Amino acid sequence: MNEKQGWVKVHRKILDSTVFSAKDTYLLQLWIYILLNVNHQDKKFLFNGKEMTVKKGSGIFGLNQIVKDLSKEKKEESKKFKKLKTIYYRRLKILENIGNVKLYPTNKFTVVEVINWDKYQENETQVKLKRNSTETQLKTNKNVKNVDNDINISKDMGVTTPVPTDNSLKEKKEYGSTDINKFIKGLNKYLQVKLPDDGRARRVAKNSLDLFTKSRKDGTVKEGREFMYDDKWENVKWFLAEYVEKRVKKGFSAQSWDTLYRNIKIWVANNGTLGDN
Repeated sequence: MNEKQGWVKVHRKILDSTVFSAKDTYLLQLWIYILLNVNHQDKKFLFNGKEMTVKKGSGIFGLNQIVKDLSKEKKEESKKFKKLKTIYYRRLKILENIGNVKLYPTNKFTVVEVINWDKYQENETQVKLKRNSTETQLKTNKNVKNVDNDINISKDMGVTTPVPTDNSLKEKKEYGSTDINKFIKGLNKYLQVKLPDDGRARRVAKNSLDLFTKSRKDGTVKEGREFMYDDKWENVKWFLAEYVEKRVKKGFSAQSWDTLYRNIKIWVANNGTLGDN
């Protein structure tokens, strides 16, 4: 990794970001670790007899080294070490899914590229070089942007909206909770579609939203949901970013509740990913 000198900038907006608001210690720890270890200038090295260049804002990372650097575990064959490798791998995928990094895996290592590094680090850094060159404090980094802005998530997602009171909407009555209204309104705005809003659609919407809920009412975590955020709305945003990238941009229709529900189940079963297909 890079020599431990110099500094990066971390903007106060990180307090509003998914990385921070998720209250996931592993995720925040890994994100700061990546920011501190990517290259600040292009570097060349030999790999399989060929010269490769790792650009500034990118770095070479291996899961074994990440675990050793970020934990007290050093024995690669121990169960705890292997568990931590899985934990940090999933957090790497989260950072990629929410648009903070791009991963380029090889059979030996992974090149991690911090998105917009040049825009939010290099230009402002040149101005700041007039300051004391020995300054080592951790400062604001506009690269850690509010995910809501990055992926244009509707600001209505997770915001309370009134339940319809029209008596003619009898079939909506049973599934007329504020959460379902927020969910439907948020999806329509984010996907720029008009999903059905009848009784059956709202039942599917309720079942879909339930899939994003990590814990039961008694506080116990549902089986297979350990990878999720505690806040279901953060899980919704995470899924939508993946859904648009892996499905909508490839021509899949976003205007069917059945299609959405099927993909949400796949996403949950695969620990927060829809795969590469």
